[in-house]
Amino acid sequence: MAKVWKILIGPASFFLSAFLLWGTFTPAASFAIATAVWMALWWIIRPVSIYVTAFVPIVVNAFFNLIPNSHVISQYFSEIAVLLLGSDLICLTWTTTGLDKRVSVKALCFIGTSMKNQIFVWFLASTVLSIFLPNVVVAAIFCPIAVAMLRSVGEDDVTESRMALPILLAIGWGSGIGGFGSPIGSSANLVAVSYIEKLTGHEFMYYDWVIRFLPLLAIVFLLNLIFLWLIPAPAKDLPGTRAYFREMYSKFGTMRRGEKIGLYLFILATALAFIRPLFASFLPAMKPAYVFLVIGMLMFFLHDENGKTMLDWQYAESHAM
Repeated sequence: MAKVWKILIGPASFFLSAFLLWGTFTPAASFAIATAVWMALWWIIRPVSIYVTAFVPIVVNAFFNLIPNSHVISQYFSEIAVLLLGSDLICLTWTTTGLDKRVSVKALCFIGTSMKNQIFVWFLASTVLSIFLPNVVVAAIFCPIAVAMLRSVGEDDVTESRMALPILLAIGWGSGIGGFGSPIGSSANLVAVSYIEKLTGHEFMYYDWVIRFLPLLAIVFLLNLIFLWLIPAPAKDLPGTRAYFREMYSKFGTMRRGEKIGLYLFILATALAFIRPLFASFLPAMKPAYVFLVIGMLMFFLHDENGKTMLDWQYAESHAM
């Protein structure tokens, strides 16, 4: 019954919101805002999958005919969705080949023993990686590594550890703030780019975003870092951590063919997105969204060191966000 009530909260909030807004807004606008309220509640309480929630606008529009349904449906494969899919296809190979952990541990090999250095490196590594990778993915990579490191130095109960607090906060905050360092760092950034292009009538180049936002990211980074440094810790040092990460990295061995393909093609896609002004005149339709999709599709054809394709559709379908 609890699940039934959670499901009913969505449509109930829809009709209540539409009723309260009626007169203040046009009927179509009232139903549109009410749809957003319904979806927001279902995103929060999750009575059904978020993918099911995503189809609510189609259902509402089919009943109330707010706008032509073709306009609604077209948004489900907009340029934003194409770019997110393409980047997902590339980044999924980082997980299947283990490249994500290799890159993460390599960054942590530069860590020192002092708590301030620990916080700085964890925070910096999380921030930099989340500029290019999905924030949740970055947090999911770093958190298990941090927990394993803390346990190796005697912090067995991480949930009660005061040493763990600033390190795990550094990962969480770094994964969050790094997202606005580039347009591909967050889907919200892509929405902003889309609106800028509609308002100006011109294509918004990705390097413009970096020029404007990197100084802001640096300021936010420093403010958060100072706050993290001020959190009281029971000890000033974590001895043996640098050796721990170097030993961990040595177990990866040399980079395999699959890892190299995943890394090089990601760098290629990112570079082409940022140097678009150089080829925009003779490839006007090859925007960053389609660059990432084209290179992402290559993962279904290229083979790793074992002769297996870098990506198969079953894995992509179940793991793409």
